[in-house]
Amino acid sequence: MKPTTRRYRSASELATFAYCRKSWWLRHGLGHEPADHRRLERGRAEHARWGRTLRRADRWRLAAWLLGLLGLGLLLWG
Repeated sequence: MKPTTRRYRSASELATFAYCRKSWWLRHGLGHEPADHRRLERGRAEHARWGRTLRRADRWRLAAWLLGLLGLGLLLWG
């Protein structure tokens, strides 16, 4: 597939861009197709692992905020 300069993008291209901008650029910007499917699967697994890490960090951040608010409430109450 050669790189395209068309103005409109398909929904699947937008989904690829939202999932991984680098993947979108390699495929639609530069025209590269994945040749090694093992590496492609390893990349997908790495994305999934990174997503789990980010969700865990979000939960810890929420817990920190809640504990901070609880501490502030106790400080103001006491």
